[in-house]
Amino acid sequence: MLKTKPPSSRSNVRERIDAHPHSPSAQSLTLLQKMNSIYSDYLLFEKDCIAPADITTKLSGYDRFISAFNSSERVCETFRLVRSNVAHWLIFPEYQIERDKLPTSGRSFEFGPSDEAEVILEYFGHEPVLPGEKLCIDVTGFLRPHLLFLIRYLYSINCQSIDLIYSEPEVYKKGSFTRFSSPINEVRPVRGFEGCHTRPLDGDGEYLIVGCGYDSDSMHSVANTHKQAMKVQIFPFPPLRPHMYQENRLKTEQCQAAFGRVVEQCFAPGYDPFATAQALEKFIFTNILSIKNLYLTPLATKPQVLGFAWFYLMSCIDMPVSIVFPMSSGYNHETSTGLSEVWRYVMDFDLLKSIQPSHSFRWPSAKIV
Repeated sequence: MLKTKPPSSRSNVRERIDAHPHSPSAQSLTLLQKMNSIYSDYLLFEKDCIAPADITTKLSGYDRFISAFNSSERVCETFRLVRSNVAHWLIFPEYQIERDKLPTSGRSFEFGPSDEAEVILEYFGHEPVLPGEKLCIDVTGFLRPHLLFLIRYLYSINCQSIDLIYSEPEVYKKGSFTRFSSPINEVRPVRGFEGCHTRPLDGDGEYLIVGCGYDSDSMHSVANTHKQAMKVQIFPFPPLRPHMYQENRLKTEQCQAAFGRVVEQCFAPGYDPFATAQALEKFIFTNILSIKNLYLTPLATKPQVLGFAWFYLMSCIDMPVSIVFPMSSGYNHETSTGLSEVWRYVMDFDLLKSIQPSHSFRWPSAKIV
């Protein structure tokens, strides 16, 4: 459910940053207190798992349903079963879907070649969010940069709360050999997630955290772009399906040379954005004294992409933190078979903003410009 309201009178982010005690001794004293708040706060956000047979009854009564079209059964079947007054398809040109395979149900919005911000802004420019509108978005077919900017946009318009859903597949068609994207064009920050970075000449204090997925080319590209960075890997475990963790590790091993020395491996459920955000924040607070610049790349499941975005909004605005992504001009529009179950996430922006002050932090060497 999505609602909007005027901007709140929360204290200015910069004022909170400037007032924050950031000497090593002060940070050490407050670390355990902050860690306790991390574990309790992220448990406040709601999620639930829905069997395919229950989709029509449990995902109903919406004013508008939005989904990004691809040819996967899990995307099309969920679109058919969700109940709303209107249903919209977003057609991304990167999928390169032939016209005779485009959907005939619902209303379709097609976009020309453009970046993630232009697409999301164009759609909501035509179909703005209405006050009190109850809206549900299926993120399954969204390209990851577009999904990230979607969350940033909803945050910026003072959305109160929205239901996001994700449909799990039974299997990926070619297992660990499944290809999701064509060759990478560039690695750049996602629009709306560009940080205020310092530039240490020797790379000291630079960290890259990668949510590891199936796309070894993408992992290889981003690791090569940040060669001097200390590398951290986050794996989706427990995975969506039991066999997927093994497939994930096989793909990651293929680009291990590009990663070089990995300083830490972390784990978070592949179906839980809030646990993913918690895992990110735990690592940052544990290593806060050594980090000068932080780069995040979510290449695993869409729920984990949501977790990276949620963590960024909670703790990283106006910080030396960027979400960077290996951009491609083409994506495979049919990579999976079956529909296992559907996850619903209540993305409560009001709750996030109310607990932001207890999650704000800065690194001792960071310079906000």
